[in-house]
Amino acid sequence: MAALMRLDHRFPVESDGGIRRDLFGLRFMLSGEARTGLDCPGTMRLEGWVPSASLGSARIEGKDPCSVRSCGVRSGCRFPQQSGLFPFSCFAAAPMLPAVRSGSSGQLRFRGEEDLDLNGCHTLVTGAGSGLGAATAKYFASAGSHVSVLDISGPQAEEVASVCGGTAIVADVADAQSVSEALAGAVSDRGAPRVVVNCAGIAAGARIVGREGTLSLDVFERTLRVNLIGTYTVMSCAARAMMALDPSGPSQERGVIVNTASVAAQDGQLGQAAYAASKGAVASMCLPAAREFARFGIRVVTISPGLFETPMMDGLPDAVASVIAESVPFPKRLGAPKEFARLARDIAENPYLNGTNIRLDGAVRLPPG
Repeated sequence: MAALMRLDHRFPVESDGGIRRDLFGLRFMLSGEARTGLDCPGTMRLEGWVPSASLGSARIEGKDPCSVRSCGVRSGCRFPQQSGLFPFSCFAAAPMLPAVRSGSSGQLRFRGEEDLDLNGCHTLVTGAGSGLGAATAKYFASAGSHVSVLDISGPQAEEVASVCGGTAIVADVADAQSVSEALAGAVSDRGAPRVVVNCAGIAAGARIVGREGTLSLDVFERTLRVNLIGTYTVMSCAARAMMALDPSGPSQERGVIVNTASVAAQDGQLGQAAYAASKGAVASMCLPAAREFARFGIRVVTISPGLFETPMMDGLPDAVASVIAESVPFPKRLGAPKEFARLARDIAENPYLNGTNIRLDGAVRLPPG
């Protein structure tokens, strides 16, 4: 996903033989120099495309290049990942002189170094055969990543891998040996992954003490084994593999691990003791893991999704699904798996996101039950 940078452009006006020239500057969040030939005096808005999270120099090429002076903060500029030539346009917001020509256009050239370039990057996604994992695998593939699609279901992994041009890997995250062998195979095939997104999980519901007095220890143990120990195992094996990578980019980063918790970690409902405990532990281990891996240049971030359109929701009657969607303050709908995938990509591309838990929930707070 493209990052958003806000810029302010103030244009002092000079008159030279009837030709108006605007001498102005751009103070980027990244270091650089710019040149422009725009002749629109006043306060302007510049819209263009340059790479995000980069350091280097930029040059704005217009019809009548002039020197760069100064600027503050006002309007927006969006950035893709690649370097090169990109079109831009400039519009007069508050012209100081009459007969100002607005809508000037030209090209913006930027050369810089990315912290983490997803194009050609090896990304491993667990639970990638369906739901949030499948959406994440496809989204990272669309950014140019080679995706290792790991799932307990071979047919589902193969189906997603065929769509995104990735590699299907069959493994049970609850089995440490299975995970170790799967990671070893992925590393042998594509090298160590720089991005790992843990989406594998189950959502078994059960009261601590059932109506007939039965206990649910088996449900509790199974849920923690998949959701918590599975996440821990994949994170451990992935981090060990990442440590062998060469540091990359200005931040000297080796990789990033994105784990999936849930809003249930904070808003656990009736019958969700096992699920809430597992997801709460995933969220809690994020900071100590990030601190441990910091010296290796490996980040750890957790996403806590709210109510999303996943296979877990597919079995609900429409009326029930509608009531659930209405409980979300805004937007009043279930989250789209692609929105989870977008956040995972944002985390991968933003080197300063580390050791934190991000709720992605439309401001929902789950009721008791």
